[in-house]
This record gives sequence, C-alpha cells and structure tokens, in this order.
Amino acid sequence: MNHLRWNPLLKTYTLIATNRTERPIFPDECPFCPGSGKIKETYDVLSLPNEFPVLSPKFNAPIQETESLFKSGSSNGQCEVILYSPDHFATLYDLENQHIEKLIKLWRDRCNEMSKDHSIRYIHIFENRGQEVGSSIHHPHGQIYGYPFIPLKLKTELDSCKEHFLQTNKNLILELNEQEERDQKRIITSNNSFLAYIPYFSEHPLGVFISSRRQKNFLADFTNEEITDLATILKDVTGALDAVYKKPLPYTMSIHQAPIHSKEYSDCKNYYSLHIEFSPVLKDASNVKFHGGSEMGAWANISSQLAEESAKVLRDAFRIFKKAER
Repeated sequence: MNHLRWNPLLKTYTLIATNRTERPIFPDECPFCPGSGKIKETYDVLSLPNEFPVLSPKFNAPIQETESLFKSGSSNGQCEVILYSPDHFATLYDLENQHIEKLIKLWRDRCNEMSKDHSIRYIHIFENRGQEVGSSIHHPHGQIYGYPFIPLKLKTELDSCKEHFLQTNKNLILELNEQEERDQKRIITSNNSFLAYIPYFSEHPLGVFISSRRQKNFLADFTNEEITDLATILKDVTGALDAVYKKPLPYTMSIHQAPIHSKEYSDCKNYYSLHIEFSPVLKDASNVKFHGGSEMGAWANISSQLAEESAKVLRDAFRIFKKAER
C-alpha cells in the first residue's frame, strides 16, 4: 500500500510505493513507441499518467496510533510520464530546437495543470537516463511528480536562499551565476537567457547546471524568447555530455522550481530562481561512480575531479559537438 512515513530524524517523508514491484520489464517491445497499441499512433511530445505511480489522489494513509512517533500520511499527489519524441532512439540533442520548445511548453502546461491540485506542494520535473540510474525503458522520456510535501533537498536549497537573502538582500542563485561568469573557469556555454556551468562545489564530475540569468520561479514565468534559449542550451549541454565519452552518458536531470501553495515560502520570488541540475553517474568512460559510505551514510559527497578540470573536458566536448552539428 502506497503511503508516506515521517522520518523525525531528518524531518521529511519516505515514500512507500509497494506497487512499484509490479512494474513490467519490456525486453523486446517498447510501450512508448507508436504502434505498440498502448499509446496514440502519432505524437510529437506526449504526457501520460504513470501506470505505477508513487503518488496518486487514490492513495490513503494507513490507520496509526496518535501517540506514536511512527507517523504516516497519504501519498496524495500526481505522477506523469512525458514522452520526448516518437523516435525510440532519439536524444534531446537529436531533436530540432522547435521540437524541444514543444517539450518545454508541455512541461510548463502539465505543471500548470498539476498546480490546480491544492494538496500538491512541489512539482518536480526529472529524467532518469540509462540503466545505471534506474531507467527501465530506453525510449526518450522523463517524469513529473507532484508531491504533497517539499522534498528535503529542495527545502534545504530554499532555506539557504532565504537565509542569504535576509542577510544580504541578494538572490543566492543569481549571485552564483554572476561569480561563475566573472570567473569563467567553469562556464561551458551561455546565451541571452541562460548559463551552463559546472559549479565550484559540484558533487559530480560533469555535474553541469543550467541556470536562468533572470529571477524566475517557474517554467510558466519564461517568455517565448526564453523558452527558445532554454531549448538551445538543453540541446547544447546534452550533446556535449554525450561527446565526452562518445557514447550516451547516463544521468539524472532535475528541474528545480519554486514550491506551490506554500505559506512558508510564499515570498520565494525574492530569493529563489529556477535552475536545472545534471547528475551524471560515470567517473570515466567505463566506470560508474557509486555512492558509498560517505555519500549514503553521511550525505558527504565526494567528487573525484575538480570542477575546473571537469569544465575543461566538457567545453572541449561541447566544441566537438558543435563542429559535428554544422
């Protein structure tokens, strides 16, 4: 039975999703390809309800003792799958810019629709790419989760940004952008609306950020010009990542937006800004960087490469990608 369990040590919820054990494996067929009989025959980009959701309006909390430390909650929320293309072998950078713009607008529109559910507090857009990060279907796709709470990583980011704003009256994420642009050592590419860089404190080799130059809370805040620029830089960054080892790089991509329906962070337009984080999981061409005792046990992340070195590798790969694109 799917529900939430409160962790009083970390002050966050663990999501219990027993239905995930029922997910099928598709070794010889793809349910996301046109002609599979499971989806519409033609599409450019497409949203689908997740058939094995972690979160759903139908999930109720189990009965619990009121005096117990063991508290549970309902896994009320939404989970959707977003198909990037009907082409089973396409990557983001294979797609035309206008196609990626359609994808971004679909992300935006589904977030707007999810935000109508007042039980949802945070909407997370993400992509797991490759078996190394748990993707069970090769077809290009991502997901959107609407959580009934603000996940701990995002809450920590928000608290840090709010504290910085109260101390300095400045937006921490925009300040990071400005310092990275001044320094230039870790910048990969940029355009009028976005910067792509490996941050000074990167937890992952090749752990690139895409950050808005302007203060924006949500995808819905972007102009059409900014959506075009985001499509361009997404294409460039994902192309560069695959050019590093000349093969598809497994990663998790996460879009960090502001929370919704939150009294605690109702003022976050002053101090938070949308950015995209890539977390590649290879430490070299053939070895996965597994999280070990320090990362898993203490949340003290270890990166095996300086951000400056990683940025040079990725800039070189970016030039190779752009040259091949011509």
